[in-house]
Amino acid sequence: MIFLLILLVLFGLLFLGVPVAFAFGLFTLFLMTKLKFSWDLLGSVPFYSLDSFPLMAIPFFIFAGDLMREGKISGHIIAFINSIIGRIRGSLGAVTVLACMVFGTISGSSVATVSAIGSIMIPEMTKTGYNKRYATALVAAAGFLGTLIPPSIPGVVYAISSGVSIAAIFVATVVPGIILASFYILVNYLIFGRKQPKQAGPFSVKALFQNVASSGKDASWALFMPVIILGGIYGGIFTPTEAAAVSVVYGLFVGWFIYHGLNRKNILGIFRDSALTSCVLLIVLALAGSLLGRVFTVAKAPDYIAELMMQLTTSPTVFLILFNIFVLILGCFLETNTMVIILTPIFVPIAQKYGIHPIHFGAILLLNVEIGLITPPFAGNLFVACRVSNLQLDEIVRPLLPFLFVCFPTLAITTYIPWVSMWLPRLLGVG
Repeated sequence: MIFLLILLVLFGLLFLGVPVAFAFGLFTLFLMTKLKFSWDLLGSVPFYSLDSFPLMAIPFFIFAGDLMREGKISGHIIAFINSIIGRIRGSLGAVTVLACMVFGTISGSSVATVSAIGSIMIPEMTKTGYNKRYATALVAAAGFLGTLIPPSIPGVVYAISSGVSIAAIFVATVVPGIILASFYILVNYLIFGRKQPKQAGPFSVKALFQNVASSGKDASWALFMPVIILGGIYGGIFTPTEAAAVSVVYGLFVGWFIYHGLNRKNILGIFRDSALTSCVLLIVLALAGSLLGRVFTVAKAPDYIAELMMQLTTSPTVFLILFNIFVLILGCFLETNTMVIILTPIFVPIAQKYGIHPIHFGAILLLNVEIGLITPPFAGNLFVACRVSNLQLDEIVRPLLPFLFVCFPTLAITTYIPWVSMWLPRLLGVG
C-alpha cells in the first residue's frame, strides 16, 4: 500500500506541471525520507550512473539528428523515395511513411522526424489534394516509426536501464516498425489513395530509372549515413556509442559542405538545442533511472509488484495484457523516455519471472510508449505536427483514429509472437 501511495505523489507532481527532472528529484527525496535511506546516495549514485561510456550515445545521437534535420537531409530523402513510387495513387502518403522510416535511421527521435518530414510533406500533400488535417495526422502517426527503426534514443535508455545489449534492442523493433508502416500505407491507400486518378501519360521504365538515378545521386550522401551507423555497429567495426560519434562528424561534413544547410548562423543554435535536450534527458536518467531505480530495488518494489501480479495471474499472456493496458493509459500522460526510465527497472524483473525475454519485452515496451506519442492529451508527435501545420489538436484527432487503430494489431503481433522481435537480433548474433 505504501508504494501505491508514494507513486501517487510522483504522478501528482507531474500532473501539477512540475518539470520532470524536478518532480523525480522531489519524489526521490520524499521516498528516501519515508524509507529512511542514507543521504550519501544523493551524490554518488547519480554521478556514477552518468559516468558511463554507453550513455554517451544519447547526446551524440541527439546532436546527429539535429544536424541532419537542419542540414537539408530530409528533402533529398523525400525526393529519392518519391522518384521510386511517385506514380502510385496516394503516393505522397506512402512517401511520407517511408521517409519517416528512413529519417529514423538518422535521428533516433520521433519528434525530430515529425518536424523534419512534416515541414516538407504537409504542404506538398495539401497541394495535391490531401486534406490538411488528414496530412497532419498521417505525419504525426508515421513520425514514431523514426524511433522503431534504429537507432533509437528510447532504445538506448531501455538497454542501459535493463542491462541488455543496445544493438539487440535497436533491431528488436525493426520488424514491428515495418509491419506498422505497411498498415499505415494500406490505410492511406484505402482512405485517400484509391480516390485519386491514375497518373496521366505512358509509363516508361527508362524514365523511371533515370529519375531514380538522378535523385539517388543527390541523396547518396544522406542514404549513406544509415549504412555507416548500422553497418558499423553490426559489422563489429565500432560500438553504438562510437557509431553515434561518427554520425556527428559525418553529419557536420555533409550538412556543411555537401548540402550547405549548416552555416555559421545556425550551427550555434543547433549546438544549444542539442545540449539542452541532452541535459534534460540525462538529468531525468540520473534521478529516475539510477537513484530512484536504486531506491526501488533496495526497497524491493519490483518484488512487491511481482508478488501482486502473481496473485492476480500466473499466466504470461494475461500479464502482458494487463501490462499493455497499463502502459497505454500511462502513455496518455507521460513522455516517452520518462516512461521507459520509470517502468524498465520495475517491470523487466517481473517479466523475466513470467519467462519473457528482456529483448522481447523491450520491443513491447518501446512500441507501447511510442503509441503514447499520438494518444492525447500528452502526445508529443501531435503537438509538433500541429505546430508545423498551424492546426489545433482537436482538429486532427478524428483523421488520426484509423492510424491509431492499426497500432493495436501491431502491438498484439509483437506481444504474442516473440519471433517478430527476436528473429533479427538472433540472426545478427546480438540477441
